[in-house]
Amino acid sequence: MGHKRIVKQLARAGARAQDALTPEGKEQLARVQRRLAKRTCAGCGLGRRHGDKRFKGCGRCQKVFYCGTACQRRHWKTHKHECLS
Repeated sequence: MGHKRIVKQLARAGARAQDALTPEGKEQLARVQRRLAKRTCAGCGLGRRHGDKRFKGCGRCQKVFYCGTACQRRHWKTHKHECLS
């Protein structure tokens, strides 16, 4: 099943769908979410298009990505609670 199809199904079904996923489905969903995170700036929400420069990840956790230093600094107040835990 393709990642776009999974995302669409989850959007339609809401959060309950995540609880109904099999362990394999949850693992696949986590991979899709990580892949999508690499394509979206956590600071401004800018989406990276094919061929654009790669976003840089958080130096500590590598779970969120940013289009530039300004966005990373601006988002740190929000992200540090997740990053430090």
